[in-house]
Amino acid sequence: MKTSKSNHKTVSPGKAFALIVLAILIASLGYGWHRVVSAQSGPSPAAQPFGILRYITDHAMWFTEKATGKLGRIAPDGTLTEYALPNANSQPTALVVASDFHIWFTETNTNKIGRINPLDVVSTGAIVAGSNFTEFDVPTPNSQPFAIAIGQGGMFFTETNANKLGYIKYPLNPSNPTFLEFDVPTSSTLGAVVGDFGGSDMSGYGRIWFTETSANKIGYFKEFDPVNFVACEVKGSDYSQAKCFGEITVPTAASGPFGIAFGPDDNIWFTEKDAGKIGRVDAAGVITEFTPPTANTIPLGIVSGPDGTLWFTESNVNNIGQITTAGAITERIIPTANTQPQMIACDCKLSSSDSATRTLWFTEKTGNAIGKVDPFASSSTPTPTPTPTPTPTTTLFVAYLTGAQEVPPNNSTGTGNATLLLSADQTTARVGLTFNGLSSAQNGAHIHGPAAPGVNAQILFPLPSGNFSDFLINLTPTDVQNLKNGLLYINVHSTTFSNGEIRGQFGPAPSLQFSDGNYSVGEGNQMVNLTVTRTGNTSGTASVNYATGDGAGSQNCNVTNGFASSKCDYLSSLGTLKFAAGETSKTISILIINDSYLEGPETFNLILSNASSATLGTPSNATVTIIDNDTSTGANPIDQAGFFVTEHYYDFLNRFPDSDGLAFWTNEISSCGSDQTCIGLKRINVSAAYFLSTEFQQTGYLVERMYKAAFLAGRISLRCRSCALTSFCPTRSRLARASW
Repeated sequence: MKTSKSNHKTVSPGKAFALIVLAILIASLGYGWHRVVSAQSGPSPAAQPFGILRYITDHAMWFTEKATGKLGRIAPDGTLTEYALPNANSQPTALVVASDFHIWFTETNTNKIGRINPLDVVSTGAIVAGSNFTEFDVPTPNSQPFAIAIGQGGMFFTETNANKLGYIKYPLNPSNPTFLEFDVPTSSTLGAVVGDFGGSDMSGYGRIWFTETSANKIGYFKEFDPVNFVACEVKGSDYSQAKCFGEITVPTAASGPFGIAFGPDDNIWFTEKDAGKIGRVDAAGVITEFTPPTANTIPLGIVSGPDGTLWFTESNVNNIGQITTAGAITERIIPTANTQPQMIACDCKLSSSDSATRTLWFTEKTGNAIGKVDPFASSSTPTPTPTPTPTPTTTLFVAYLTGAQEVPPNNSTGTGNATLLLSADQTTARVGLTFNGLSSAQNGAHIHGPAAPGVNAQILFPLPSGNFSDFLINLTPTDVQNLKNGLLYINVHSTTFSNGEIRGQFGPAPSLQFSDGNYSVGEGNQMVNLTVTRTGNTSGTASVNYATGDGAGSQNCNVTNGFASSKCDYLSSLGTLKFAAGETSKTISILIINDSYLEGPETFNLILSNASSATLGTPSNATVTIIDNDTSTGANPIDQAGFFVTEHYYDFLNRFPDSDGLAFWTNEISSCGSDQTCIGLKRINVSAAYFLSTEFQQTGYLVERMYKAAFLAGRISLRCRSCALTSFCPTRSRLARASW
């Protein structure tokens, strides 16, 4: 039964808590609009409400009023109350709930971090300094603290005017709080911050992510030990930029990254206010951008919603946008015109007993109101879908290098792959090259042209030595035309072959796509196979990432709404397909869980992304429909020996059972007959056997131990945390399936 099997994608309490109460909770909604604007309860005139969150103890929504120096509270019954801070000019901006269940917030204008006891504020009816309110000076003067988030044993905040990331250690010594400040490597005004519950961590767990708005980068701060102050990657007090920070440049220039959120797909998502786009950082640190249908939107806030998608505000066009983890965007018009929506929060459920409304709340700057929308309600005012304006796109060309293409040909065993990404305006290109197997040391590499295969031509662009990526070249219109006509080639020289050892002609990149956009599988079949095909020039290697996704979010397994859940109905699958030279197709197998719920057909998606030496064709997003085989909801199948053993194959080994193994371990339990004591003992023994099995020890558990050794070595004061699912699954797949 779904609820009895182990979850394949668990949400830690820390992650769930942070997802609900992050300071810069910013995203949006879809239907069932409400606004809290009555004369009795509306914010003060021109209050400029900005940050917003849900306080989990009393389920109220709290928000900041930047212009009036107040905090506002909306009770579950809709009553809005305002509480004035001692300094009306403090400009409270962003909020977060810490582990002490106090609300912490930034005071941008007075350069302080404030803290209130919300329950005492409500019972007292006022914010009282020295009682239910404390504030702390930020060490750097005029740093303008902006966003704040929990993370790494304390709270991090951005200092937008000082180019620093601040940290407050917790537990707090009110008379002498521990503040640390870290200089961000690239000078920038800083935006939102999110962190400490995994996600797109690339090489570690627990990073703090933030936006560098003017520098056009997404920054991250590496984990450190806040108890003993073990800094980032070394012991001692070295908090140097190189050791503590990483930065990823947003592909679109001057995009203005602003809001940031942790997505339901374990990726980092952010808004680009100046480019009008939504960005995603995946587990490899690669940024993908998505453009809403409406132009010039100025997206600000973004947050994970209760429906497995992300929601964002579009301040300039008065919309709330919704984006799926596959990148599909829809928009909803806010009924009141010109409200300038700012930040947003989710009133999401943390457990089945949580009374959260599963709605989304957002602040309106010029509307001077707090908006609320139910993403599950039907819409009476659907947003018209504008015809998108076609925009130029980049074009990928590839070359596969061999000795046979040289003039004259040679028998070199060397091979190579080259990529050339032509810019949208067709004036520049970024070149990458990987090669191996040369007969002797390399002594040069160039792009030549114009020449057809079998003909030599002049050098056009000298290239760096060795393997490289992202080397920028400037192209003339003639160069571009020759490239499109297949008249440019790349040549790698060696001391043995001074005129060139391996060569390849640039041509259009092959495409990778699913063989079909829709697949179906019977629930009892327990596995569905999806085929990825490669078309075009297949003479070289290529790769593409894949990942499952669904719209179930955190819903319980007994919810029947057509969404399959990775917790209940199928196993999450993430990895990389690697195509060898000449290979034209590969198969991805997804395991299906044969539960006993009567639920009707349910769907999930498999998504391709980050193609290498290839482009993504159509379709790159496949829908899988699971056909229910139950006529009524039955008993919990976990008590059945065969189902119990099958789940161990799924959970420990991530594969379909082999018939002999399934029969053997099922018999271990069934041989007890009706002796419940024997059955209980055998079930324990079977579980232990799977844990101790060589297959698990050399795949999944090896990955777990590798991560602990690599990222926690010498730091025994830290709690031992598991690696994120987005890192664990692909690594396990590579070990389990060497051909992938």
